[in-house]
Amino acid sequence: MKIKTLKITNFRQFPNKDLEFNKNWIILEAPNARGKSTIVEAIFMLASGNSPWTNGNLSLIHIPDRNKTEDEDPKTKVNDGFFRLEASIESKDDFKTISTYVENQNQSTTKQFKIEGTNTNKAKFTDILHCILFSPDMIDFLMFEPKQRRDFIDSHLSHVNPDYSNILSNYNKVLRQRNSFLKAMFSKNGRNGSANGSGKIDETGLRYWTEQLVNLGTQVIMARIEFLDKLNDTKSSLYQSKIVYVPKVKLDSLEELADSTHIRNLFQNQLTLSQRKERIIGNTIVGPHRDDWYLTDEKGQNLNVFGSRGEKRMAIADIIFKINHFMIENIGEPPVILLDDISSELDENNIEILFNKKISKDQQTIITTTNIETIPKEARKLSQIIAL
Repeated sequence: MKIKTLKITNFRQFPNKDLEFNKNWIILEAPNARGKSTIVEAIFMLASGNSPWTNGNLSLIHIPDRNKTEDEDPKTKVNDGFFRLEASIESKDDFKTISTYVENQNQSTTKQFKIEGTNTNKAKFTDILHCILFSPDMIDFLMFEPKQRRDFIDSHLSHVNPDYSNILSNYNKVLRQRNSFLKAMFSKNGRNGSANGSGKIDETGLRYWTEQLVNLGTQVIMARIEFLDKLNDTKSSLYQSKIVYVPKVKLDSLEELADSTHIRNLFQNQLTLSQRKERIIGNTIVGPHRDDWYLTDEKGQNLNVFGSRGEKRMAIADIIFKINHFMIENIGEPPVILLDDISSELDENNIEILFNKKISKDQQTIITTTNIETIPKEARKLSQIIAL
């Protein structure tokens, strides 16, 4: 899988930027704030449909005079506008052009996905280009933000398992419905615990959404466990890290993670026990939407808590390349690797290991750096170097 061309329009600092990639390894070299990470972000959005660094699309739209009136209210500066990203993708079986278009109309953004100029949904769109990303920001949000950790696993798992993407989407829909029902039980018209204000608790609706939540949630948990087990079983020459999954469903032992029936029963029982509290706060407090994971070193030490920054970055890089191996096996071809500012996070020895042992010369890899000398000489010879 390779990106042949990339077209950026009105995205962050670029009013227009066209790039052609003619080698497997591409090095983007420039001082800070020249758009290296923006190009990485654009590629990631074409692969996943979302930015790796922000949840909103409004800030991504290029504003020509953004820096001219710094004291102006941002809402008055962005009332319309758009950005468009397009790439031509060569895979082992096909050649396709994909694009995404985001338009802002008075602070409300809409997003379109297209394959060969025809509108499509996000699931089909994200099945065309696959990529994995390593960046300095990942060290912070994967170590400190449980939601980011869940999203990290879910994003990569969805790329190789479309069924999981649908299951997770349905789980989140059911979760919203169940939360709405819980809130209604304590609404203005139902202070006594009723969803209809009659004073009687409507258990039928709650039982229905709870049953749906348990069935879908068990599938989410089991898919995550299987995925993480496969990553942990992958040998690595970079760093001997492991991912430890921590489900919100309380288990007596980790062996119980392998039993879907047991997890389903525990999930059901814990939801039953927590119903009184859930009705008060109007929120579901047990389930995979509250699960977490952490990284350990070869001795089993929790790196999220006790690891140095150097250990954390090596462990994350290790997981990224394990995911790379997993994706190659499951999608049948290597994804595009995005290494953003890698020389600031890995020392010379580990950079040598990456280029000599971890990255295939046949796999498209896009590297950003402020100093080309930090990239191994042999790697530079094989690379297309683009100065921004």
